[in-house]
Amino acid sequence: MVDYKPHNEEKNKGKLKNKNPKWPENYIEFIKEQNAKDQIVLISAQPEILNTLGQKGIPFKTITPDVSTKEQIMARYETRGNNKEFINMMSSNFEKFITSMDNNPYASDHLKVNENHRLAELLFIVSL
Repeated sequence: MVDYKPHNEEKNKGKLKNKNPKWPENYIEFIKEQNAKDQIVLISAQPEILNTLGQKGIPFKTITPDVSTKEQIMARYETRGNNKEFINMMSSNFEKFITSMDNNPYASDHLKVNENHRLAELLFIVSL
């Protein structure tokens, strides 16, 4: 197992901050540029982002955990240093977030990660 040291970014997740005034167009443009280079990009799973990608014809796939792994994922959030507000928000909305991504009509594919898979394995499969 990798020895993980939390970054300050993890502690700040879920806290209010000033968004870039060009958000989300700057984010979408970056994804589009990387896609043109055949790069795999891990992105925010916000419905606003996914729907905008789909409406602009930018292909994407969703990779989501099985809902049965919720407790394991919440424990990971704690280990990596996420704040309690973020963990509580994710815990309260976990099933809703997963269902939303799994049912996104714009995704070209929906892949599942379970306790026996690692994200790296799925990324390898996606890159084939």
